[in-house]
Formats: sequence, C-alpha cells, structure tokens
Amino acid sequence: MAHTTVNVLHCGGEEDLSFIQQLEDAANKSSGGVRLDYTRHVTNNSKDATMIRDAQKLKKEKAPLVVLVSKTFFELIWVTSNKQGIVNVITSYSSRNCVHVWLNVDDREVQQRSKALMRKDNFFRRIKSQELQQLDANDRLDRILTLLKATGDRSNPLNNYPVDDEVEEMHRNYRASIATITKTTTDKKYKQRSNSMSYNNSSNHNNNNSNMIKEDGEHRNHRKTGVRTLADISESDIEQIALSLSRGPGANWKQLAQAFGFDAETIQLLRESNAAELARSQSFVRMLKESQGEVGITTLIMKCKQILRIDVATYIEHDVLS
Repeated sequence: MAHTTVNVLHCGGEEDLSFIQQLEDAANKSSGGVRLDYTRHVTNNSKDATMIRDAQKLKKEKAPLVVLVSKTFFELIWVTSNKQGIVNVITSYSSRNCVHVWLNVDDREVQQRSKALMRKDNFFRRIKSQELQQLDANDRLDRILTLLKATGDRSNPLNNYPVDDEVEEMHRNYRASIATITKTTTDKKYKQRSNSMSYNNSSNHNNNNSNMIKEDGEHRNHRKTGVRTLADISESDIEQIALSLSRGPGANWKQLAQAFGFDAETIQLLRESNAAELARSQSFVRMLKESQGEVGITTLIMKCKQILRIDVATYIEHDVLS
C-alpha cells in the first residue's frame, strides 16, 4: 500500500512535540497508510536554522506541509535572522498544500507578530487546536489531511475582484491616483500662497510667521512619526506605489521583489495570479507590507533607488513621509 507522507514543520517546543505525538498515534492506527515526516532532534541554538532549511527543502519539493504555530515558535524564531525567510516560505507555499495549525496562540497574538499569517488566500489554510480537540483523536489527522488537499481556486488568490474587472480597476486606480496627485499639488500651492499673504498683511508678521513655521514643522514631524514601517503604509499609498511600478520606466515590481528577497517561485506565482500588470504589482506591495511590515520605510526608499526607480522613491519621500 502506498503511503501518504505528511511533513510537519515545527520549532521543537513542548507543545509542538506533544501535538506531533498525537498525530503519530493517529497515523499508526490509520488504515490509510499515513506517515509523518519531521525533524526529531532540534537543539535550542539551531532551531531557526533547522526550520529554514526544512522549509526551503519542502517548498522546493512541493511536499504537503503542516506548520505548527505556537508560543515557542514566536518566542524562539521571531528574534532570529531566519524569521523572515521562514515566514516567506510558509505564507507563499508553492503547491498550496499547506496547513497552519495554531496550537496555543490566538488571533490577537498572531496579529501582533505577523499580519502575513492572518491572510485569507489560497497559499495556505489554517485551523486552531481548539477546533481539532473537539474531534475524536483519530479524526484530527483526517481533518488536517482534508485541509491539505483543499488547495482551492488558484486563479486569483491575492485579490478580491474578478479578472474581468481588472482592466477597469486599473483605469479607476489610475484616475484616482492622478486626482490625488493633482489635489495634493494644489493644496500645497494654496498653503504656500496663504502663508505668504498672512506674512505680508500681518502687523506682527515676524512673530506670526515664526509661529506658523513652528506649527507646520510640528505637524510635519507628527505625520512623519506616523509612517515608520511598511506596516504603516496606507491603502491609497499602496495603490499609488503599485501604479508607478506597473507603468513607470525601467525596473518594476519584480525587481523590487528580488531586492526584498522574494524567491523566483513566489514572483512567478504572483505573475500567474493576475492577468493585469497593475493587479500583480498591487498584490506584491500588499504581500510585502504583510510579510515584512516591521521593515523601515527608509529601506523601501533605498531599494527603489537601487533599482533606479527614483520616481517611486521620490513619491514615498515627498508624499508618504511628508
């Protein structure tokens, strides 16, 4: 009888190993020939290195994968240099035969650590241990196997609008972005003109003008402190950045994805997920925000300059940060 191999990616925590033992017990009793494959010996000082090695190997093999998300996972892995690589693999799994099992964490804890793990697309599915515990011991493994096979619709995993509407969406976003740029420019010119008139007409123009500069500086500083990381980028700025990357000269979102460490397979999945280039660009920027939200906005500016997209870097510096 042919065996069904289920690979388990874990960080070696007690809760992880306890859950794996439950699955192994169920697999041994199963008549379906299920076999679990996982790293059995993980030392504390190499858990992140072991996880990234296993994750990349399994993604390359397109093997069915169960990822155990636990408190230990966050406590041990989130402080290491391999964190981002692990997150990229488990949230953009090539074959989409991937299930995240939340062991002893809730929505709030996961949301605080990684918005990428909260995504609702077809690259992975998730189930909480509380739901599994409500099933009979032998049925828990069957439930996970069912989720592993439910790869879903692959045609459009990262967007909520149908393909037929993508061209109209592209035009609509373009018109909106042009209107936003025009309004921003007009508002800045009006503010400059108003400040100049106030300076000339006031008998105490030196004091007033000094106060205006001080207040304007405080306002600018307040806005700048509000946008520090990729997680702080607004949806309107995402659309503008994506629009510029999809239409501008030279390098586009694919080169920027490479600069941020996205592998070729993930980039290819993004290319295949949408018919319109703008939709692909939007999907990339949203995925970047979700998977690397803690990265500083200045890093995005630097990488845009590295791929010679000075126009995008300038927009971020002048409109997102100011």
